[in-house]
Parts: sequence; C-alpha cells; structure tokens
Amino acid sequence: MPRQPRVTHWQYFTLISGVLIANGIMSMPRAVAADAGRSAWLVILLVGCIVAVLTWLAHLVASHFPTRDAAEWPKTLLGPILGRIWMMAYLLRAIIFLLLTAQLYAGYLSVRLFPRTPTHVFALLVLALSLLAVLAKVRGFARFSEVAFYMSIPLILFIIIPFTKGNTLHLLPLVGDTPPSDLLKSALAASYSYAGFDFLWFVYPHLRRKASAGTVAFGAVLLTAIVYAFVTATTIMYFGLEKLGLIFLPTLAALRGIEMVLFERIDSLMMFAWLSTVVVTAAAQLYTATRLVQGLANGLSFPKVAAGLSGLFFIVAYSVTDLPLYQTIAISDIFGIFDLSFFVTSIFVFLILALVRNRKGDKCDEPAD
Repeated sequence: MPRQPRVTHWQYFTLISGVLIANGIMSMPRAVAADAGRSAWLVILLVGCIVAVLTWLAHLVASHFPTRDAAEWPKTLLGPILGRIWMMAYLLRAIIFLLLTAQLYAGYLSVRLFPRTPTHVFALLVLALSLLAVLAKVRGFARFSEVAFYMSIPLILFIIIPFTKGNTLHLLPLVGDTPPSDLLKSALAASYSYAGFDFLWFVYPHLRRKASAGTVAFGAVLLTAIVYAFVTATTIMYFGLEKLGLIFLPTLAALRGIEMVLFERIDSLMMFAWLSTVVVTAAAQLYTATRLVQGLANGLSFPKVAAGLSGLFFIVAYSVTDLPLYQTIAISDIFGIFDLSFFVTSIFVFLILALVRNRKGDKCDEPAD
C-alpha cells in the first residue's frame, strides 16, 4: 500500500510520547509507590529505560518494512495463517486498550468533577474525539498530537510548584527498604503506563525522513519515563508515603494545593488538559484497530471501518457503565502485564524472522500473497 510520507520527526516524537503519557501521569505514583515505597520513582525510571530499549528494537522491526505497517508485514514474516492469527490477537489488544483508556478517564472525571453524570457520557466524548482525530489520517492525527503535547506542558510545569514545597526526607532511603519481590510487583504495576509504544509500527511508513527515527522514538519513551519519575518523586515528597496511599489521583491532588491568581481550581483545568493526551492514546488504538481490520479483510473503507468500530466501542462502554472504577483499574494492571509480554515476545520473534529472511536474500518489504 503506497504512502506519501508526511510526518516529521517532531510530530513522531509527540505521537509516541502522547500515546504513553495519558495512562500514567495521574495515577501511576500511587500505584507504584504502594509496592515500591520510596524507591517508586527509581523503579519507574528503570522500567522506562527497558521500554525505551524495546521501542528501539520495535523500530528495527519497522525499518525492514519502510513502506508497510503492522497491518501488512506480519503476513510476510509469519505466513498468511499465523500472520492473521497474530493480527487478530493484536486487534483484540487494541480494542481492550482503547476501552480501558476511555473508561478510566471517564471514571476519573466522574469521581473528581461530575459524580452525577454517567461515565458513558465521558467515554462517548473520548471516542468521538478519537474518531475525528483518526479520520484526519496520520498527517492530521500527527498535527493533533503536537497540539496535545503543547497543552500538556503546563501540567508538567505546574508540578514544579509542589516539588519545591516537598520534603526530600520522604525519599530517603532511596534503596534498601523494599524487598525485591515488592520492587518486581511495582515494576509490573508500572507496565500499563508504558503501553502503546508499538504505535510506531503504524507511523513509521509515513515518516518524511526515516534516518534517526529510532533515536526519536527512544527519546520519546525516555522523556515519558523522566516525567513519570519526576511526578512520582514530587508526590512522595509532597504527601509522604502514608498519605499518598490514601489519595486516588495524587498528581491532581498536588495540583489542587497550588494557589493561582487567575484559576481557582487548577486541578479541574488540568483534567481537561489531560483529555487531549487521552484522546491521542485512544485515537492511536482506534487507528490500530481500523488498520488491522483492513489487513484482515482487504478492500474495506478506512472511514467506514473507523466509524463502525467507534459505534461498537461505545455500545460496549455503555454496557459496562456500572463497572466500579477500582475494578477497571485492576483490569488495567492485568492488561499491562499482558501487553508487555505480548510485545516483548512479538518484537524478538519478528526481529529474528526479519534477519533470517534478509540473510536468505528475500526482501522483507514485498507483500505476502
């Protein structure tokens, strides 16, 4: 499928970081600190470095297919049958990830600001905005990710204020006070917040310049890890471990303590700034699902498939509107472990197969029958 490359490196950077940051920026500090204690920010940074390396390896896989995305080349590497089975598993994963993203944000918004409004109303808002972003195709979606990136900058800058008011003694000792088993458990809890880096498999064919694209993706994940670690360290310093465990969304709670002349409730404003990054994450999964459906059944219209999937997702979101938020969070923790395992296995298998195919002299970028 020929593509006109139009995505810049900067847009690529904002896309990869934007897909990641929505699901961890608000809740990750509490989730990881529950097991890792004062070492939570170090665990988050370590997991981020591991995911950055995985992102680089995923880029190496994509570099073997400069004109095709992950809705096409799995059939070349795995064959038509196994390739379609893998794509169906990937499709299911994208659907679950999209629904979790929409439901978690809707649940947080309901609990925080609109307790009397059904969560499916906010889920519909996320799905509708995601559909609009996807219908703009990759170029328009990349531009939207730029805007979302700029909108999220105040969220990070405002966190500096509680950081200056925090107590560094809450971070001591840095290591040694948590058993290795708890550190491993906290690392697994952090995995959900790094889900989504695989979207580079769908953006890579659209890049204007593919040189240094791996470094750009690596840097995007690393920046996300640094932001996560900074926010986590800030909330631990600001609240202390004992109080942090009782706060549902510690990042917002820290922002709520900021006194601003122009804004009375800065945390409420940040909830809507957060929406822009949530839409980037959800739209990336909707785009992934749409392309995978097209790859499984050739000849389908991209806009019609995207709209049909959005309608189906809303029906599912409406049917689970009574699902308690804590259960959705528990499901997301399980999903994070599955997601990491799925892509670690897939990346290494694809990389080995691509290298073997190249050694045999076969061109990877040739469509499968």
